[in-house]
Amino acid sequence: MTRMTTPGAPQADDPQPPVGTPGDGRRPSSTSRGSRPDGRPARLVDVELAEEDATAADERTAAPHGPAQPERRSARLVRRWWRPVAIGLAVTLVTASVIAARRESARLASLTNVDGVVAPLKGPPHAGWSTTTAVWSTPIETAGRVVYATQRADGGMAVVALDARTGTEDWRTPLGAPASDTSASLTGTCVAVTASGQPVRHLVACLAGLFLFGGSASDTPNVIATSTDLELIDAASGVVVKDLPTAPATAIGRIGPDLVRAEVTADGHLRVVRTSPLSSTSRWTFTSPAAWATVDASNLGISVVAGRILVHGGATAWSVLSADGAAIRSSEQVASSGRVSGFTGTQLFTESPSSTAGASRTEVLDLGTGTSFTVEGYPTGPFPDDGSLPDVILTQTGAALLASDAATGAHRWSTPLSNGGQVMVIDERVVIDDPNSLRAIDGRSGSVTWEQHGATRVDHSAVTDGSVVVCVVSKPDGTVDMTAYGLTDGVPRWTIAAPSLTRTLTTMGRRLVTVAEDRLTVWG
Repeated sequence: MTRMTTPGAPQADDPQPPVGTPGDGRRPSSTSRGSRPDGRPARLVDVELAEEDATAADERTAAPHGPAQPERRSARLVRRWWRPVAIGLAVTLVTASVIAARRESARLASLTNVDGVVAPLKGPPHAGWSTTTAVWSTPIETAGRVVYATQRADGGMAVVALDARTGTEDWRTPLGAPASDTSASLTGTCVAVTASGQPVRHLVACLAGLFLFGGSASDTPNVIATSTDLELIDAASGVVVKDLPTAPATAIGRIGPDLVRAEVTADGHLRVVRTSPLSSTSRWTFTSPAAWATVDASNLGISVVAGRILVHGGATAWSVLSADGAAIRSSEQVASSGRVSGFTGTQLFTESPSSTAGASRTEVLDLGTGTSFTVEGYPTGPFPDDGSLPDVILTQTGAALLASDAATGAHRWSTPLSNGGQVMVIDERVVIDDPNSLRAIDGRSGSVTWEQHGATRVDHSAVTDGSVVVCVVSKPDGTVDMTAYGLTDGVPRWTIAAPSLTRTLTTMGRRLVTVAEDRLTVWG
């Protein structure tokens, strides 16, 4: 509505002709000229056009000469202030959304170095490349290549590197271990290490071992390591840059960029060496004070967790070292140490002497204090495990998953778990993939937060990127689907077809992989 005000206008006894009469088609103007009755020209009158709000119009219509009612004044105040309040609320919501998004990005970034967590999927993946080359060691990814050991046509071992983007074979390098026959077993381990320098050199350390299995007069099987071969290979070219001497019983691992090598010497002692890969001198060497008991050479292994190194002999002999080679604790210091069954960096799990047939128990040793307690079951070894439940120990009996207090061993909660069921720990949740159920449990209370029932899952193999849990499910018609469920709510996010005859879902570095008979497919 437009209101015309005329400061200094004539009085009522000096009438002015209307500037515009409703319906005459003329619009008011800011300056008008008319004629007086006596014929003299009327003086020019300046007018001001002003916008009038709806509230003022309502007040004049209802009470043109009276004051505004209190409720009308309140309505006017509400109308005056609603806009800045709405703007403030919108800004608050946008700010909260940005903060939440940043926190989620930081949480996902923290999972980058957690083994078994794939890169964010951001929707249904697509099938990338495939290979039929048999995989004989855990694949590693370095220098833009996927590297693993495989068996040669003559029964020996080779290392293969595939372009991580296309799957094209970049190089294939034979290892020096001799070919195996029907009475021997060939094993391989590869780890990615880095040689300092300008530029930094990416290398792959690969160990091949040949073992003979035999029996004794008491028909107790034993293992004899006949030969091992350890080579450093340039990850870009496949050229062998160094051939390292080894003892028959040797294991390798990695800590930081360095290579850690463990071996049992001819006189039975454990020797552990940490070296920069191409250096001629070691950073440190540890030798056990006493000789180890009989070592199962094929099971000598190294685990590096939280900067601590566990070397175990496959039986009851073990030692835990710090990153700088200092001895933290060994089996010699424990009165009754069974076979090693788990390692967290701060605690060591071994089979308890109190175990009986059908009722296994686990001895939990605090590596710092040397104190221990016993819990029911055997360690589940959740995978992946982001370390978000450090105060909880998960063990498994024949039909249940048990949660115990990590400091005291006190029982917290339990839930059904079939043999072969998979367990992972992500964001304080325990995700269980059973034959006919996928469910998430609050890791501290044991309450089920969501559960999905469906067709038979394949190999109980679930994979996560930290936002969704992906499973492969075989359907009655023989086809296989890959479905993602929200980690927080279990709601399906997407479903796509997987290759026929898919028998497992796994990871390669941070990549999602399906395995169907002899074909491995990488998804991106």
